[in-house]
Amino acid sequence: MAEGQKSAVTEYYLNHGIWPKNNTSAGVASTPSDIKGKYVKEVTVANGVITATMLSTGVNKEIQGKKLSLWAKRQDGSVKWFCGQPVTRNDTAKDDVAADNDATKKIDTKHLPSTCRDAASAVCTKTPEYYLNHGKWPDGNSNAGVASSSTIKGKYVEKVEVAKGVITATMLSTGVNNEIKGKKLSLWAKRQDGSVKWFCGQPVKRDDANAKDDVAAATGTDKIDTKLKKPFYPISFRTDRPGFPPARE
Repeated sequence: MAEGQKSAVTEYYLNHGIWPKNNTSAGVASTPSDIKGKYVKEVTVANGVITATMLSTGVNKEIQGKKLSLWAKRQDGSVKWFCGQPVTRNDTAKDDVAADNDATKKIDTKHLPSTCRDAASAVCTKTPEYYLNHGKWPDGNSNAGVASSSTIKGKYVEKVEVAKGVITATMLSTGVNNEIKGKKLSLWAKRQDGSVKWFCGQPVKRDDANAKDDVAAATGTDKIDTKLKKPFYPISFRTDRPGFPPARE
Protein backbone atom coordinates (compact mmCIF):
# COMPACT_ATOMS: atom_id res chain seq x y z
CA MET A 1 0.00 0.00 0.00
CA ALA A 2 2.91 2.36 0.68
CA GLU A 3 3.97 1.96 -2.94
CA GLY A 4 0.72 3.53 -4.06
CA GLN A 5 1.56 6.85 -2.33
CA LYS A 6 4.77 7.44 -4.31
CA SER A 7 3.07 9.28 -7.17
CA ALA A 8 1.37 11.68 -4.75
CA VAL A 9 4.64 12.50 -2.97
CA THR A 10 6.50 12.89 -6.28
CA GLU A 11 3.81 15.18 -7.69
CA TYR A 12 3.83 17.37 -4.57
CA TYR A 13 7.61 17.72 -4.70
CA LEU A 14 7.62 18.64 -8.39
CA ASN A 15 4.91 21.26 -7.83
CA HIS A 16 6.24 22.79 -4.59
CA GLY A 17 9.98 22.08 -4.48
CA ILE A 18 9.73 20.56 -1.01
CA TRP A 19 8.52 17.25 0.36
CA PRO A 20 4.96 17.00 1.72
CA LYS A 21 4.89 17.40 5.50
CA ASN A 22 2.16 14.82 6.10
CA ASN A 23 -0.63 12.77 4.53
CA THR A 24 -2.83 15.82 4.04
CA SER A 25 -0.10 17.78 2.25
CA ALA A 26 0.54 14.80 -0.03
CA GLY A 27 -3.14 14.67 -0.95
CA VAL A 28 -3.69 11.15 0.38
CA ALA A 29 -5.98 9.94 3.17
CA SER A 30 -5.29 12.20 6.17
CA THR A 31 -5.77 9.38 8.66
CA PRO A 32 -2.90 6.87 8.25
CA SER A 33 -5.12 3.94 9.23
CA ASP A 34 -7.39 4.68 6.25
CA ILE A 35 -4.56 3.46 4.01
CA LYS A 36 -4.36 -0.20 4.80
CA GLY A 37 -4.16 -3.62 3.23
CA LYS A 38 -4.11 -7.31 3.90
CA TYR A 39 -0.83 -7.01 5.83
CA VAL A 40 -0.66 -3.24 6.36
CA LYS A 41 -2.15 -1.47 9.39
CA GLU A 42 -1.45 2.09 8.25
CA VAL A 43 0.67 4.25 5.95
CA THR A 44 2.11 7.56 7.13
CA VAL A 45 3.72 10.36 5.11
CA ALA A 46 6.16 12.49 7.13
CA ASN A 47 8.40 15.04 5.38
CA GLY A 48 8.10 13.00 2.19
CA VAL A 49 9.02 9.68 3.80
CA ILE A 50 6.32 7.05 3.33
CA THR A 51 6.27 4.51 6.16
CA ALA A 52 4.05 1.44 6.29
CA THR A 53 3.33 -0.27 9.60
CA MET A 54 2.39 -3.94 9.38
CA LEU A 55 -0.49 -5.47 11.30
CA SER A 56 0.29 -6.95 14.71
CA THR A 57 -2.07 -9.91 14.31
CA GLY A 58 -3.11 -12.22 11.48
CA VAL A 59 0.23 -11.98 9.67
CA ASN A 60 3.53 -13.85 9.81
CA LYS A 61 5.48 -13.26 13.03
CA GLU A 62 8.47 -11.94 11.05
CA ILE A 63 6.52 -8.83 10.01
CA GLN A 64 4.13 -8.32 12.94
CA GLY A 65 4.17 -4.63 13.87
CA LYS A 66 7.25 -4.00 11.74
CA LYS A 67 7.82 -0.96 9.56
CA LEU A 68 9.36 -0.21 6.18
CA SER A 69 9.92 3.12 4.46
CA LEU A 70 10.00 4.51 0.95
CA TRP A 71 11.79 7.81 0.41
CA ALA A 72 13.02 9.81 -2.55
CA LYS A 73 15.92 12.05 -3.47
CA ARG A 74 16.27 14.55 -6.29
CA GLN A 75 18.97 13.29 -8.68
CA ASP A 76 19.90 14.61 -12.13
CA GLY A 77 16.60 16.41 -12.57
CA SER A 78 14.42 13.48 -11.56
CA VAL A 79 13.12 11.85 -8.41
CA LYS A 80 14.80 8.59 -7.42
CA TRP A 81 13.06 6.33 -4.92
CA PHE A 82 14.57 4.10 -2.27
CA CYS A 83 12.99 1.42 -0.08
CA GLY A 84 14.16 -0.31 3.07
CA GLN A 85 14.10 -0.31 6.84
CA PRO A 86 12.30 2.68 8.42
CA VAL A 87 13.90 6.11 8.17
CA THR A 88 13.01 9.67 9.17
CA ARG A 89 13.57 13.09 7.56
CA ASN A 90 13.78 16.20 9.72
CA ASP A 91 13.07 18.86 7.10
CA THR A 92 10.69 19.01 4.12
CA ALA A 93 13.35 20.85 2.11
CA LYS A 94 16.08 18.26 2.72
CA ASP A 95 16.83 14.97 0.98
CA ASP A 96 18.83 13.47 3.84
CA VAL A 97 17.25 10.73 5.92
CA ALA A 98 18.34 8.94 9.09
CA ALA A 99 17.63 5.46 10.36
CA ASP A 100 14.66 5.18 12.71
CA ASN A 101 15.96 4.69 16.25
CA ASP A 102 13.34 2.10 17.22
CA ALA A 103 15.18 -1.11 16.36
CA THR A 104 12.24 -3.29 17.39
CA LYS A 105 10.15 -1.95 14.51
CA LYS A 106 12.65 -2.55 11.72
CA ILE A 107 11.58 -5.13 9.19
CA ASP A 108 14.18 -7.74 8.25
CA THR A 109 15.42 -6.81 4.77
CA LYS A 110 14.81 -10.33 3.50
CA HIS A 111 11.10 -9.75 4.11
CA LEU A 112 10.95 -6.51 2.13
CA PRO A 113 8.34 -6.47 -0.67
CA SER A 114 9.54 -7.05 -4.21
CA THR A 115 8.90 -3.38 -5.04
CA CYS A 116 12.02 -2.66 -2.99
CA ARG A 117 14.03 -5.02 -5.15
CA ASP A 118 12.38 -4.94 -8.57
CA ALA A 119 13.50 -2.27 -11.04
CA ALA A 120 10.11 -2.46 -12.75
CA SER A 121 8.44 -0.55 -9.92
CA ALA A 122 10.45 2.60 -10.71
CA VAL A 123 8.58 3.02 -13.99
CA CYS A 124 5.36 3.79 -12.11
CA THR A 125 6.96 6.92 -10.62
CA LYS A 126 8.86 8.06 -13.69
CA THR A 127 5.79 8.10 -15.96
CA PRO A 128 3.68 10.62 -13.97
CA GLU A 129 6.83 12.67 -13.31
CA TYR A 130 7.34 13.09 -17.08
CA TYR A 131 3.67 14.01 -17.52
CA LEU A 132 3.83 16.70 -14.84
CA ASN A 133 6.99 18.21 -16.36
CA HIS A 134 5.94 18.07 -20.04
CA GLY A 135 2.15 18.02 -20.11
CA LYS A 136 2.05 14.80 -22.11
CA TRP A 137 2.79 11.12 -21.63
CA PRO A 138 6.29 9.77 -22.40
CA ASP A 139 6.56 8.15 -25.84
CA GLY A 140 8.89 5.39 -24.70
CA ASN A 141 11.24 4.11 -22.03
CA SER A 142 13.89 6.68 -22.92
CA ASN A 143 11.51 9.64 -22.59
CA ALA A 144 10.26 8.29 -19.27
CA GLY A 145 13.85 8.20 -18.01
CA VAL A 146 13.91 4.47 -17.36
CA ALA A 147 16.02 1.60 -18.68
CA SER A 148 15.38 -0.16 -21.98
CA SER A 149 12.47 -2.58 -21.95
CA SER A 150 14.55 -5.77 -21.82
CA THR A 151 16.62 -4.41 -18.92
CA ILE A 152 13.56 -4.02 -16.68
CA LYS A 153 12.69 -7.56 -15.73
CA GLY A 154 11.89 -9.74 -12.76
CA LYS A 155 11.24 -13.23 -11.54
CA TYR A 156 8.23 -13.63 -13.85
CA VAL A 157 8.72 -10.63 -16.15
CA GLU A 158 10.64 -10.68 -19.43
CA LYS A 159 10.44 -6.95 -20.11
CA VAL A 160 8.57 -3.74 -19.29
CA GLU A 161 7.75 -1.26 -22.05
CA VAL A 162 6.51 2.33 -21.88
CA ALA A 163 4.45 3.49 -24.88
CA LYS A 164 2.65 6.83 -24.71
CA GLY A 165 2.51 6.54 -20.95
CA VAL A 166 1.12 3.00 -20.91
CA ILE A 167 3.37 0.59 -19.00
CA THR A 168 3.11 -2.97 -20.30
CA ALA A 169 4.80 -5.98 -18.74
CA THR A 170 5.41 -9.12 -20.78
CA MET A 171 5.75 -12.31 -18.79
CA LEU A 172 8.48 -14.87 -19.41
CA SER A 173 7.72 -17.68 -21.87
CA THR A 174 9.60 -20.31 -19.88
CA GLY A 175 10.02 -21.17 -16.22
CA VAL A 176 6.63 -19.81 -15.19
CA ASN A 177 3.11 -21.21 -14.91
CA ASN A 178 1.39 -21.98 -18.21
CA GLU A 179 -1.39 -19.47 -17.44
CA ILE A 180 0.96 -16.51 -17.70
CA LYS A 181 3.57 -17.66 -20.24
CA GLY A 182 4.18 -14.80 -22.67
CA LYS A 183 1.09 -12.95 -21.44
CA LYS A 184 0.88 -9.19 -21.00
CA LEU A 185 -0.72 -6.77 -18.58
CA SER A 186 -0.77 -2.99 -18.58
CA LEU A 187 -0.65 -0.17 -16.07
CA TRP A 188 -1.91 3.21 -17.24
CA ALA A 189 -2.78 6.54 -15.65
CA LYS A 190 -5.35 9.25 -16.05
CA ARG A 191 -5.31 12.81 -14.78
CA GLN A 192 -8.14 13.25 -12.27
CA ASP A 193 -8.81 16.16 -9.91
CA GLY A 194 -5.24 17.44 -10.09
CA SER A 195 -3.59 14.08 -9.47
CA VAL A 196 -2.63 10.98 -11.42
CA LYS A 197 -4.84 7.92 -10.91
CA TRP A 198 -3.51 4.51 -11.95
CA PHE A 199 -5.36 1.58 -13.48
CA CYS A 200 -4.23 -1.99 -14.06
CA GLY A 201 -5.56 -4.81 -16.23
CA GLN A 202 -5.32 -6.57 -19.56
CA PRO A 203 -3.02 -4.88 -22.11
CA VAL A 204 -4.13 -1.55 -23.55
CA LYS A 205 -2.64 1.05 -25.88
CA ARG A 206 -2.85 4.83 -26.16
CA ASP A 207 -2.80 6.42 -29.61
CA ASP A 208 -1.72 9.92 -28.64
CA ALA A 209 0.88 10.97 -26.09
CA ASN A 210 -0.19 14.62 -26.19
CA ALA A 211 -2.19 14.78 -22.98
CA LYS A 212 -4.70 12.15 -24.11
CA ASP A 213 -5.94 9.87 -21.35
CA ASP A 214 -8.03 7.54 -23.50
CA VAL A 215 -6.82 3.98 -23.98
CA ALA A 216 -8.12 1.08 -26.05
CA ALA A 217 -7.78 -2.66 -25.62
CA ALA A 218 -4.68 -4.02 -27.33
CA THR A 219 -5.17 -6.65 -30.01
CA GLY A 220 -3.65 -10.12 -29.80
CA THR A 221 -3.98 -13.33 -27.88
CA ASP A 222 -1.38 -12.48 -25.25
CA LYS A 223 -3.76 -11.00 -22.67
CA ILE A 224 -3.30 -12.17 -19.11
CA ASP A 225 -6.33 -13.78 -17.47
CA THR A 226 -7.61 -11.28 -14.90
CA LYS A 227 -9.45 -14.10 -13.10
CA LEU A 228 -6.25 -15.71 -11.83
CA LYS A 229 -6.81 -16.16 -8.10
CA LYS A 230 -3.12 -16.03 -7.29
CA PRO A 231 -1.50 -13.50 -9.63
CA PHE A 232 2.12 -14.08 -10.51
CA TYR A 233 2.88 -10.65 -11.90
CA PRO A 234 5.03 -8.11 -10.00
CA ILE A 235 3.65 -6.46 -6.89
CA SER A 236 4.42 -3.10 -8.50
CA PHE A 237 1.32 -3.74 -10.63
CA ARG A 238 -0.98 -4.67 -7.75
CA THR A 239 -0.30 -2.46 -4.74
CA ASP A 240 -3.65 -0.69 -5.02
CA ARG A 241 -5.80 -3.78 -5.59
CA PRO A 242 -7.72 -5.10 -2.57
CA GLY A 243 -6.46 -8.46 -1.40
CA PHE A 244 -3.19 -8.27 -3.30
CA PRO A 245 -0.56 -8.49 -0.53
CA PRO A 246 2.60 -6.37 -0.42
CA ALA A 247 4.71 -9.43 0.31
CA ARG A 248 7.47 -11.38 -1.35
CA GLU A 249 6.77 -13.03 -4.68
